[in-house]
Amino acid sequence: MNAENFKYTSMGGCIEIDGVNDRKDMIDTQKTFQLLGFNIDFQMDVFKVLAAILHLGNVEIKRVSDDKSSANKNDQHLQIFCELLDLDIEKVAQWLCNRKIVTVSDTVIKPMTKHQADYGKDALAKKIYSHLFDYLIEKINKALRIPGKQNTFIGVLDIYG
Repeated sequence: MNAENFKYTSMGGCIEIDGVNDRKDMIDTQKTFQLLGFNIDFQMDVFKVLAAILHLGNVEIKRVSDDKSSANKNDQHLQIFCELLDLDIEKVAQWLCNRKIVTVSDTVIKPMTKHQADYGKDALAKKIYSHLFDYLIEKINKALRIPGKQNTFIGVLDIYG
């Protein structure tokens, strides 16, 4: 699949940027990961999480009624998302469209509207991305850390959402 096929990468309407070679940048990223000591298995795990996020964005939430929605377990993107992250598709399909409300005396499963479920799905994608980003920054900082006084600084700006 290409960037055009994913909601999150095609929302801006501009897939290609003049002067940017995505293939070369990907190769450079992989080489940099290797220089930092990140083995191929680690790199593949990072790319799996990124691919899972892209597929999550394409999961179609259907309106069942005014106050209820559903995610189809046969949705190809939901299946790939769950496979990449080793998740139970039944549970993911259920919890994308429902929320659990726990009180002192009771637990209630409340369905979400299509709008609420779509919002929750996108919030989940952002949260996964945010955790991956923070984890990578932590790993990079550890890889670059040397004993003694630190005078190096790498600034990274990433605006997701």
